[in-house]
Amino acid sequence: GSEGPRGVMGPEGPPGLPGRDGLPGPKGERGDFGIQGDRGEPGSPGQPGPPATAEYLQAMLDRGMLTLRPDMYPDFGTYGGVGAGASTDGEQTFEATNSETPLSGLQFQSFGGTKRRKRQVDPQGLPSDGDFLDNIDELLGNGMQGIDLPDMPFRYVPGFDELPLPYVKAMEVLFSSLDQLQTDVEGIKKPNGTKDNPARTCKDLLMCHPKTQDGYYWIDPNEGCPEVDAFYAFCNMTAGSDTCLAPDSTTAHTETKGYRKATPGEWFLENLRGKEFSYQGGIVQLTFLRLLSSKATQKFTYNCVNGVAWYDEAENSFDNAIRLLAANDEEFTFDGLNQPKVIKDECQNKPTSGETILEVNTSKLHQLPIADFAPLDFGRRNQKFGYTVGSACFN
Repeated sequence: GSEGPRGVMGPEGPPGLPGRDGLPGPKGERGDFGIQGDRGEPGSPGQPGPPATAEYLQAMLDRGMLTLRPDMYPDFGTYGGVGAGASTDGEQTFEATNSETPLSGLQFQSFGGTKRRKRQVDPQGLPSDGDFLDNIDELLGNGMQGIDLPDMPFRYVPGFDELPLPYVKAMEVLFSSLDQLQTDVEGIKKPNGTKDNPARTCKDLLMCHPKTQDGYYWIDPNEGCPEVDAFYAFCNMTAGSDTCLAPDSTTAHTETKGYRKATPGEWFLENLRGKEFSYQGGIVQLTFLRLLSSKATQKFTYNCVNGVAWYDEAENSFDNAIRLLAANDEEFTFDGLNQPKVIKDECQNKPTSGETILEVNTSKLHQLPIADFAPLDFGRRNQKFGYTVGSACFN
């Protein structure tokens, strides 16, 4: 007989056994560095140092912590031991000994051959600066005549008048070095944007000096040698203390031309000049600036004559939209993951003169600055274009 009608579909069966795990996917791209943490709290003050006595100075010399250069003081002889005494002709002679006698047990003589008179200094009765300078010879002895002493703390150290001249000069050098060190530390704590005292970023400069105005300042993100790699950057304090890296002036701007040798769709600078945009500061400073920042922004301006830059109004399409090349070789396009913001688009109806301005704002700091761009709608006789790449600003 003939085949009967198809039966009714039966009920849904139970779920099958789970399948085997698939192969692991490819490794994703490495993420950007996180935002730099806040500066830690200052540490607790250290223990007070020992008193600056003559005995302590002797101990510093014995341990090599303080050095007197023999070429500066050839008459002083070898340090570390007691002098042999005055010669018969009044000239002081010294012999090195291995004696560990403390300074308080030594009897020093002045270079003039006359024995220096001991003096006990009472801290409660210290002379004023005027009295001290007027009576400096009487205070220090004839061996110190003509010595111009700076206004430093060691002038009133107990036992100071017992020290030979080289010791006094050594203390002058020591305290002068400490003063310079203090100045350097203050410069690091509060940079002022000069070449001798650059800031890491414009934000650091504004935090140290809240009234700082827009302008150019010396910046040194890696805090290396400012004479070598610090650079003169524009600080946009109005925009929140952006540190802006200007592009090389030889490639930052071009006049509006036909560019017959360029190829539509190809990277413009690489195609014509075999290089990309370059910026001030260099790659090392740029790397450190990225680490010190959390966001970046940059503008690109395209000047057009009878050509489309982004949106084509006549075709209702983005087929001729330019592409921007990121520093990490990603692309900024109209239909990709990285889309620039359109600030102005006068080229959409192919005017005889217009401009399109694109702005990139990103937290992926390795994308900026812009490395190159690829225009598409040019090449015909009546078509021309030019461009201006703006500074890459980090904050």
